[in-house]
Amino acid sequence: MADSVPQTLNRVSYGALDFNTIEDDLLWQLQVQFAAVYNDFSTSSLGIMLIDIVSFGLDTLSFYLDRRATDLYLATARTRKSVARLCRQLGYKMGGAVSASADLTVGLAVAKPFAVSVPQYFKFQGTNGLI
Repeated sequence: MADSVPQTLNRVSYGALDFNTIEDDLLWQLQVQFAAVYNDFSTSSLGIMLIDIVSFGLDTLSFYLDRRATDLYLATARTRKSVARLCRQLGYKMGGAVSASADLTVGLAVAKPFAVSVPQYFKFQGTNGLI
């Protein structure tokens, strides 16, 4: 029965966890193990619909497993939380996120105090064009 399997299957020897490969593997198993019982491989059959649903579920599961495995290495971690967890295992505790700040001193040549309003998004320009 293995000879009747179409040669256009997406066969990969290791790590092929995408939808098409999972679906092809499931169809191949059906054709090899249950050829005498099941032979309706038309795209509108109920069996193929169930194969598609299982393939989609396994593809989604493998996607999330790959995402979790990516976060296990410092070089490939995607989130700050993952990096913090990996650093904590090495004995380093990351500090919290801190917004940028600067000390600003404004001097006026007028000796008498007066009220000054600073509009929103106003930029102070210092020496050397530093804003």
